[in-house]
Amino acid sequence: MPAGSFAPRVTDRRTGWPPGRRKARRPSSGRTAASGSSLFPPTALEEAIARARVTVPSDPYAARLVDGDDENHGASGNCDGASQARYVDDSLLKALETMTFIKQVVLFGCNLDTRPYRLPVPRGSILFDVAPESVHVHKKDGLKSERTRPGSLHVQVPVPAEATIEDAEKLLARRGFQGSKPSLWALEDMGAYCTTPEDVEDVIVHVSKAMALDSLLVGSVGLARGGLEEDRLKDVLAACNLMGDCFPLTDYADSLRSPGSASKGERRAGSGVRDILFYGTQVSRSIAEKDIYQAWTQLAEEIDEDYFDNFR
Repeated sequence: MPAGSFAPRVTDRRTGWPPGRRKARRPSSGRTAASGSSLFPPTALEEAIARARVTVPSDPYAARLVDGDDENHGASGNCDGASQARYVDDSLLKALETMTFIKQVVLFGCNLDTRPYRLPVPRGSILFDVAPESVHVHKKDGLKSERTRPGSLHVQVPVPAEATIEDAEKLLARRGFQGSKPSLWALEDMGAYCTTPEDVEDVIVHVSKAMALDSLLVGSVGLARGGLEEDRLKDVLAACNLMGDCFPLTDYADSLRSPGSASKGERRAGSGVRDILFYGTQVSRSIAEKDIYQAWTQLAEEIDEDYFDNFR
């Protein structure tokens, strides 16, 4: 992974907080596009196929998921998503190597995600693949003869077309995800299912509440220019107690190129979409952790024992 400011700070809070934390008001979770209506769009599969096409050169599994007839379909096909995928790949691997206490990985979005098959994740890792039902069906047909990485567990979490983000959270929990334990979240290409900055904020708010202390979030989002800028996204991360940063995809893509090579200007051609990469480490407690604390506190009160003397 490239050195420098693009690498997520994967050290946990006990080693010291990164400087420059932003303070902001926590965003409201009452967005109209996800709360009470479908999380993923009806065109989720088409978007996923278009996105898989741009990663074919570096992802042999993606080639088996792309139909030749769809070659010119989907606006996302005009975006060089290879750098986005590279950023998420490198961030996940670095975090799993450094933060060995993290075993849960959540791949969340509209992507035909092949990471359970191609990334050399540590043994014992559990990869929760949260995506629309249509995406899971398509991927199962295309990769039915393939096997996931030895020693890891691939848990598919199909999300019905009419499901809200709250429904997706419940489905994830039913498949074994534990919000009381650290986790690593990948929210790649959020623009595929978030049409407004408010949509992006609401998803990050919900995800942050499921992230236990020292969990890590990495992702990318592309919205129309003027819709979501770095400063606003930084404020959202800070308001959700996620210590991190964000930066343009163009900066990261340029860092991957050899000296003297021309910049490709990573932007969705003709669409005015500007892609942003981001990361954040959770420095607060998840809802599940708080529930456990409250349950034990209530139990201690019932038996008239505070246990504080046990730790002196």
